[in-house]
Amino acid sequence: MSVSNAYAEDLLLRLRLSETCLLGCVMNGTDYRPSADYGEWEVAHNVGRVIEAILLMEQYCGTKPDEKAVAGLVENLWKMTDNPFSLLLWDNTHFHSMREALMAYAALIKYRPAYKEKALEKAKLLIKTMTAVFYDKTLTSAEISTAMGFALPGPAPADDPYYVSETCQSTGRAIEGLFRLWELTGDSEVLTALQQNVAHHRVNALCPDGSAPAWMTCPTHVGHNHSTLGTLRGLLLYGLKFGDAALVDAVWKTWQKTIFTCNCDETGFAPHDLGKARFNDRLGDPLGDQASCCDVCYIGWLLATEAGHSEILDTVEKLIRTRLFHFQRLDDPKYLGAWGITGAYDGGGTTIDVFALIESTLAMMYGHNIAEKDGVRTLNLLFSCESNSLKVDVTQDDCRRITLTSRTAAAIRFRVPAWVDRTQIDVRTADGKKIACGTDGCFAVIPADAVAVNSPITVTLPLPVTEKTVYAWRSKTPYRVTWKGDSVVSFTRID
Repeated sequence: MSVSNAYAEDLLLRLRLSETCLLGCVMNGTDYRPSADYGEWEVAHNVGRVIEAILLMEQYCGTKPDEKAVAGLVENLWKMTDNPFSLLLWDNTHFHSMREALMAYAALIKYRPAYKEKALEKAKLLIKTMTAVFYDKTLTSAEISTAMGFALPGPAPADDPYYVSETCQSTGRAIEGLFRLWELTGDSEVLTALQQNVAHHRVNALCPDGSAPAWMTCPTHVGHNHSTLGTLRGLLLYGLKFGDAALVDAVWKTWQKTIFTCNCDETGFAPHDLGKARFNDRLGDPLGDQASCCDVCYIGWLLATEAGHSEILDTVEKLIRTRLFHFQRLDDPKYLGAWGITGAYDGGGTTIDVFALIESTLAMMYGHNIAEKDGVRTLNLLFSCESNSLKVDVTQDDCRRITLTSRTAAAIRFRVPAWVDRTQIDVRTADGKKIACGTDGCFAVIPADAVAVNSPITVTLPLPVTEKTVYAWRSKTPYRVTWKGDSVVSFTRID
């Protein structure tokens, strides 16, 4: 897929393209329900995802959504949760979208506080349902289906030993939603549910040494990669917030030992299924899920920026550029900016819940890409971005040029990727004077006395060209990938 130079390095522009596409699917749908023409699993699931994405884009990227669309989506959320269980449902009983409901409620409470009372009320009823079904065992999905007038769920597969016990696809993925809701409200009922879910999944979804739980590689168990990684997102957020060093360490060891063998490869390809594959492409490889790649990026981002493992920001940025940038849809005006479930190792896709998840996650990362502590600004990922005290413009041809314009005379740290020869870094003031930078781990430091207010500093990084043969997930079909720095120049199947 060819990527226009106009979009190559600009994360914000890519997010705004995705937002336009996402709003298009809402405006082209019936009664502000996201249109299935843009690819869907279930409309109720999408409503929750889209609400969160639109509001996070507004917060972090300055987009202005059509308020009629927001109101219409919220009305759909109320209707689709208007049942005795507060489950976000359309035409069948499942617990997969508890996360989407909770994340939507949290976004509404934070960014549309007029909805706070109703959102929290519905969230608490949903928590009661979750607890009754999964922990107290006083309510079953069959009873819910009967009450809702839905078809009864089928029997558990006879050959799947983890069908009941592996609940990343329901309660695990909901941990992040519970965390966001508690963080905003401090509500004790929400905290109790959060702690209950964390206690269960830190044992069932993680191993202390970072190895994969048995269910993840069981050939007869259908695992869902995005739910598994979503569970890790929630566990890591909890561990960081509550100072749970053992939990954070288990996720870190999982990053080192399991994520790049079971969940994702070095190009960012992530299979939709874990264990038993339900959906395969024409070569016999599993369909890919770009949302799972984004989950890996966010887990890495948190480990790097909050847990002290800043060296893995190289991996995070390479995954973004290799998989999420190179395979973002730029080939069709209707789907411009979309991501999705992919039908080939070297393909893109359009699936509403996938690109809503990627959009909301990358928007959070964009909004926090410039960190400030003790007056020092830190640029984590080398993308154009802006904060109250620093503006960053990134362009690229034979070199990558990072222009830093500061609004305060304070030091600036910028990450130097491991693929850069530090002796070839060039840092200069607006009048061409070379600046001697300090070193702080994987960061170079421009001292405060070299920073003048509103006077740009230009950092020039060489872009070495590297080429590697990589192999598809199961068929081992070879592909040749060429990078300039960490940006993909070509991604070609070898016939």
